[in-house]
Amino acid sequence: MIKNTYLGIDVGSRNIKGIKLKRTLKGFKIVDMVVQPISRGAVRQGLFHDLNLAVNLFRELKDRLKIGGQGVYLAFSGQHAIIREVEMPVMTDRELSKAIYWEAKKVLPYSVEEAIIDWIVLERRREIDKMMSVLLVAGRKDYIYSFLKPIKSVGIKPQNLSIFPIPLLYVVKQIPDFKKYTTAAVIDMGAEVTHVLIIKDGLPRLSRTIPIGGNDFTEAIANSFSIPFDEAEEVKIEHGGLNVQEIDLNKVNLMENPYLGVEEILYSVAQDVMGEVKRSFVHFQLHNRGQQIEAVYLTGGSSLLPGMAEHLQQFLNISVFPLDLTQYFSFAEDLEDRLKREGIFMAEALGLALSGV
Repeated sequence: MIKNTYLGIDVGSRNIKGIKLKRTLKGFKIVDMVVQPISRGAVRQGLFHDLNLAVNLFRELKDRLKIGGQGVYLAFSGQHAIIREVEMPVMTDRELSKAIYWEAKKVLPYSVEEAIIDWIVLERRREIDKMMSVLLVAGRKDYIYSFLKPIKSVGIKPQNLSIFPIPLLYVVKQIPDFKKYTTAAVIDMGAEVTHVLIIKDGLPRLSRTIPIGGNDFTEAIANSFSIPFDEAEEVKIEHGGLNVQEIDLNKVNLMENPYLGVEEILYSVAQDVMGEVKRSFVHFQLHNRGQQIEAVYLTGGSSLLPGMAEHLQQFLNISVFPLDLTQYFSFAEDLEDRLKREGIFMAEALGLALSGV
């Protein structure tokens, strides 16, 4: 029997996102979605510090998404998640299944005995240099078991476990215009980190996690104005943006605008993020014969800052497209308003659901 419903769950640092996808005659349809807020600091490096809190949140998510016995697609991230492209002599898949562990010893910060290891063959260059490019994917066993413990304890059955940001690949593959690019990138600007994924010929070729996210924008405001984090978050939402303008101090009324200069503060953090993104692109080009990145797809909560897409496009000199799920996917009618508000947070969860197809 052909499975026609797929479930993806993305555990972020500020929200748990769940999405239910249905296969139809016309493609795929988003039939349900949940965004479950998490208190700040409850999740770090992808793990809950309070097991009871995690169990309660996943139980509620299971009820809201009506998850029965069906398998769910998940992913994790953090310092114990490794994605690395390695070069090896051309060999068969059977030979690779043994040799990859020797290669893993060179790059893992922990022993291979402590790791769960997988791989993807990116290309075999038999005629050029008799070498092959392999994407090594690994996670530390104890970390993975801790990540899955509260999920499995409420009866949610993991079908597959990936590493962020690889699920984004499955989202952009559904975009018609994506197919015309040899090389493109997806940038997911989350609360704690920014994920960068570069895709060449339909395969992930570079993955990087930049340790700057929406919380850093908020903390910069909090520090500059000496206000609490939650108040700074409200200022960011209400007054934030990257459209820096010259200020005439003789015409400024600080009583009317107590948060003068917030754009400059946010722009400074944005420059740090954009600089790291550009370094990732340059690194990719140095190792791929100068291959140009032709387009960037932008998602994540921090991408909503007014001016972010425009400044990133100008900084990189590459076309940047906000990843609006309502433009590329069909959805249940009652989800339209929620997708317009919350769809920017759902790309990873959607990618996980699509990975099961």
